[in-house]
Amino acid sequence: MVSHLRIIEANPVDEDRREDDNDAHLLTLIARGDTQALALLYETHGPAAQRLAYRVLGDRAIAEDVTREAFISLGLDEGRESPEGEGVREWVLTKVRARAVDELFARSRLPGPHGPDDEFADGAPLPGA
Repeated sequence: MVSHLRIIEANPVDEDRREDDNDAHLLTLIARGDTQALALLYETHGPAAQRLAYRVLGDRAIAEDVTREAFISLGLDEGRESPEGEGVREWVLTKVRARAVDELFARSRLPGPHGPDDEFADGAPLPGA
């Protein structure tokens, strides 16, 4: 008896859908407190997230910190959110970008080596300067 096997070629759209399904399942596990699922999500999307944070911040060490903080927040309260109308990867990158922009803004307001010394962020001189 000859078995009829149907050969299915890899379709990039199907591949993306499978990845999104896997990621969505990881988010469900993360919301339940599964730290291994969080580690797997970081392993999958962490490098792209870190590159994005670096492009925003221009500092590799700070980008690494911001990326880790963003993923940790996914494992805490924010892990209960779910991406609406976008893939998990896009959702994660949006979260990381928002944190990176927040960090950039916060650093621009700090006196010293991470921000303006002699003027406010809006360009006005500091009192007494």
